[in-house]
Amino acid sequence: GQVYAIGSGTGKRDKYLDGSLERLDFRFPPVLSGERLYALAADGRLLCLEADSGKRIFPAQGARNGYEEAGISSPAFAASLSFFSNQQFIIAGAAGGRVVCLDSEKGSLRWQYDSKGERPVTAAGMQLGKALVFCAKGGKVFTLREDGQPDQAIDVEEGGASCLASDGKDIFAGLEGGSVRAWRTGTKIEPLWKSQEKTAPVKGLKLGDGRLFIACENRSAYALEASSGKVIWRNAQLPEAPGEALVYSPARSDSPAAVYLVCGNELVCLNAASGEMLWKKRFECRELAGFALAEGKAAVAGDDGTIYMLAEDHAP
Repeated sequence: GQVYAIGSGTGKRDKYLDGSLERLDFRFPPVLSGERLYALAADGRLLCLEADSGKRIFPAQGARNGYEEAGISSPAFAASLSFFSNQQFIIAGAAGGRVVCLDSEKGSLRWQYDSKGERPVTAAGMQLGKALVFCAKGGKVFTLREDGQPDQAIDVEEGGASCLASDGKDIFAGLEGGSVRAWRTGTKIEPLWKSQEKTAPVKGLKLGDGRLFIACENRSAYALEASSGKVIWRNAQLPEAPGEALVYSPARSDSPAAVYLVCGNELVCLNAASGEMLWKKRFECRELAGFALAEGKAAVAGDDGTIYMLAEDHAP
């Protein structure tokens, strides 16, 4: 279980964070909240480190959190809950359609929602105002109140939802059947639009400047207007089926707005306005395990443990 801090300007390893970490579950990326870094251990525990020093805050080596039986099943996210005086919590989906809310100060379980038999939550949830939004794999999109009590649920056709996105007022869901649905939030969640695209199961969604970017299992990507669902462009020339990670980068003085996709061991950069492939780069690993942008630099993690740093507008 190794966590590194990488200098965004140099690509060199700045710190090695806590060499005593147990085996980590790298399906779920670490969560940075304030001065703390949270990671999930393979046995379901939440580990907390000081972001600057890498020092372990909790739990003590070998100690338990008391909720391991929940079986964390989705990436976690940080949320400030007004119901608890705006205290910070770490929230993640769990097996059996459950959701757990963990105290960010101690790692203890604050509340647990149990849908009693719903399918596991595998996509990252999100906070939308005072609502917490999730989707159960192949099942419903549902919202919880800040205290973990159920709020609303939406039955989704086409095999259910596979991923979520939001612009702060609307919820978007990629469906296993290949299309995308949108709902307007409020006192009651109301249908907004449904795309006519039915290509292959949607792997990932990303919003950027009023556009919704979609990656599908059949080596295709397309873009829709977020307000109407109207198609802007389609691209069916990806080198491999894309992963779940899509990253949007706004336009800069020296480069157009772009969308980055991970496709096997290649990083692909598309023009966000047209879908044209700007460049792609192959890495010396079997598969890319993660990708992030920060301060004009792109960090790419290979499944062999290597982390690559390149300029965001890098064209090989």
